[in-house]
Amino acid sequence: MPTPTVRRMLIAGVGIHFFEHATGTKAVILYGPRIFKKAGVTARKKLLLATVGVGLTKLVFITLSTFIIDRVGRRKLLLTSIAGMIVALKGIATCSAGGGTLR
Repeated sequence: MPTPTVRRMLIAGVGIHFFEHATGTKAVILYGPRIFKKAGVTARKKLLLATVGVGLTKLVFITLSTFIIDRVGRRKLLLTSIAGMIVALKGIATCSAGGGTLR
């Protein structure tokens, strides 16, 4: 049996992992080409370029957070990233809900 401290750390780690997947950010990356196609990007090269752009953006922010996590603090970084995810996912949902195009 783990100690109460280890148990809380385990619950926090599993909780963060669960909510990372529950937010749908992985689905946005997986279905990126479909999202861009629905947004009006039809050329195959542009779809690939847009998807690569999403991946590069993710790489840049993960790398940046790796370097600043100890200076800024894990909690502050987590809360800031949650706010960013909420804004981005709400934007995607709002723009794609009406079936219109993002131009």
